[in-house]
This record gives sequence, structure tokens and C-alpha cells, in this order.
Amino acid sequence: MTDWLITTDLDGTLLNHHSYDATGIPEIIERLQHNAIPVILNSSKTLSELTAWRHQLNLLSPVIAENGGVMAGDQINLCGKAVVDYLPMLHAWRAQQHAPSFAGFSDWTIDEVVDATGLSLAEAALAKDRLVTEPIKWLGTDSLFTEFKSYLAQLGLQCVAGGRFYHVMGRHSKATALAALRLDVSGWLPNYQFKQDYQILALGDGDNDRAMLMAADVAVVMPKPDGSYLKLATRPGQQVIYSALPAPAGWIQCVEQLLFKETV
Repeated sequence: MTDWLITTDLDGTLLNHHSYDATGIPEIIERLQHNAIPVILNSSKTLSELTAWRHQLNLLSPVIAENGGVMAGDQINLCGKAVVDYLPMLHAWRAQQHAPSFAGFSDWTIDEVVDATGLSLAEAALAKDRLVTEPIKWLGTDSLFTEFKSYLAQLGLQCVAGGRFYHVMGRHSKATALAALRLDVSGWLPNYQFKQDYQILALGDGDNDRAMLMAADVAVVMPKPDGSYLKLATRPGQQVIYSALPAPAGWIQCVEQLLFKETV
């Protein structure tokens, strides 16, 4: 029997993109953990947000926050550049432009984050508690965006598209953190006994999930809010499935069919 490890995005993948609905998710996660299948939240969300979701879903596994920039189980590892170190340079670049460019979480009040995300006040406060990434809304032209990305590259940073925002961050991804976990899987998941041939099932919907999905043995691509799908360049032997249903129903359906061989 194959040993499985699940790594999953949240917004638009595990949770409904519009309502953050998670109906049925706690029950299937309980079933997965009963079958010794860990579920690792791997998201652009902050460690504070994922810690809250970890408790809400009764997860025993570590979490990967801020697009691979933070790994946390019994210990916390920062894999990305501290946001407090590069934000002043981004704001200085913005001040030099003669046209609108971007606005980010560091600019917004909690109420403005609520307006931009649909989160509650308490959830928005957790979303602003960022360590290594800055979500932004791009307000400028395409040509200015090209200049901005060039400037970020000079700083050793990148700008990656997520479900709602662009994310400014260091040269890390959900896949780089997943690779670090694989190098020490027994250290990060001491309660699970993995065989050498365990397989990774990854689920995601956005461009910032691409590397994670491509690194997995089986990838489930969830539909975007407009019904379109992220397109993956598959590698030999990899299975890619495009969920017919949005989150959370699509997540549950695909996991049940793949891991429990159930027809829904």
C-alpha cells in the first residue's frame, strides 16, 4: 500500500475562494489522519493564519506559510528575506515613480484588508502579521510592472501571482519548502512512519502553486473563480487531475477518489 503525504493550498483549493467555506473538510482530514496520511497546509497565508486553521482543522502536521518562506512545526524556520528589511526599498522605488504603481498590506489598515479580502477583522489582523512576504495590488501599467520586477530581481526578490494578489518575496516557493521537508521528513513528521516510496499529492489553483504542483507525484488543479485552470507542463510519470468542482467539494471529491478509491 502506498504511503501518501498531502500538501495543499487553502484559498480556492481547500477553502471556497469567495466565502472561505470549509464544509466537509474537518471530517475528511480526520479520516486522513486516522489513516496516517498527513495534510500539510502550504499557503501564501501567514503563520498566524495557518496556526489558527491548524487548530480549527485539528491538524497534527507542520505548516508552510507565506509561499514557502516560513516552515513551522515544533520549531519555526524562516526561509525567506525578512519583509522589514526590503519594504523600505520598495516604498522608496514607488516614491520615485510619477504614476501609480502598487499598494500592499503594509499600506492598508485592518479595515482596508477586510475590504480587499472579505476576511473578518480578526482574520485580517492575522493576515497583516507578515514575516517574509508583501501581498500587493498592482495599480500601474504593464511597462512599469516590467520595470518593477527588474528592480525586485536586483534585490534578490520576485513577484508571484496568487489567487487575489501579487506576492513580493525572496527566491523561495511552496516547492522549495516542500523539498526541505522531504529531506528531513522524519524530523518534520515524527508521528508518521514513511516508506521510501511514499508519494506526494499536491492540490492548488494559482500561479504560486505551480512549482508545488509540478514537484508532486500527483497534482490536483482546482478551478479558478472564473472557471479556468492553471496549465501545468507535466513531467514523465506524473499524474495531473483537473477538479470538476470548486473548493471545498472538489478537494474532497479528488482526495476520496485518489486515496480511498471512492466514486462520488
